[in-house]
Amino acid sequence: MSGTALFCQSPDQCLRAIGIGGVMRSRVAIIGAIVVVASAGVLVYLQARPSDSPTLLQADEMLPSVTAEDWVTYGDHLVLFTVTGESRGEFVPDEQGSGQGMAERLITTSVDAVLWSRPEAVSFPEELDLSWGGWRVEADGRERAFRYGPSVALDVGVTYVGMMTYVELPGERPFWAFLSTAALLPAQDGIVGEGDVLAITGDGASTYGPDPEGTGYDVLDAVWGAPVNDLVALLERTPPDPEASEFMNEPAVERYADTLSSADG
Repeated sequence: MSGTALFCQSPDQCLRAIGIGGVMRSRVAIIGAIVVVASAGVLVYLQARPSDSPTLLQADEMLPSVTAEDWVTYGDHLVLFTVTGESRGEFVPDEQGSGQGMAERLITTSVDAVLWSRPEAVSFPEELDLSWGGWRVEADGRERAFRYGPSVALDVGVTYVGMMTYVELPGERPFWAFLSTAALLPAQDGIVGEGDVLAITGDGASTYGPDPEGTGYDVLDAVWGAPVNDLVALLERTPPDPEASEFMNEPAVERYADTLSSADG
């Protein structure tokens, strides 16, 4: 299986939307629930950054991922994996031969362990291959690297921990996704926050770190700098949103919609 970090059903669609965070090599996307459908208009903007730093793309999230309650309500599996390689993908078909377009950054990984699972969740696959950002190539050969934010770089040799969600949409093939790009964290040597940085903006200077005032990401504030086991323990002691209790067997997107309707009604 493979993964992505934005909502789309193929690398072609994701790259046109500038919206992927990781796309399944089988041409089924895996989101980071910052999901935007290309045909619906892309809610993405570019942030200023040095010329040698990737552009950080921002988009609206499809599922909530701020609190531990969000993670256990809409996430399926907390997965520990190590990045084993990277390569450059080809232009999408309708851009091939033009000399310009979007090229994927393809990531191979080794799944080290599934650390936590929602009781009702679909079983997690044994392999996780990703498309994580990439390059915008201009006709004159200039390239502009990009990825999605807030997000890690996914460097070769580094271990990460991420909350994965199985997404089912009407009329579409199901696909795996990160709950959001902020639900994918470096975890080198078993410590959350080690081995990579979580870029919050694209200026090359703003990265996540301990903040006594809080950052708006409750899970990160709770576990950054702590052992991965502390994140697992946090999830294990956190109950799902009670408003979602009767919808836990539904697909994640439908579950969220029904939970909102129930709370409003």
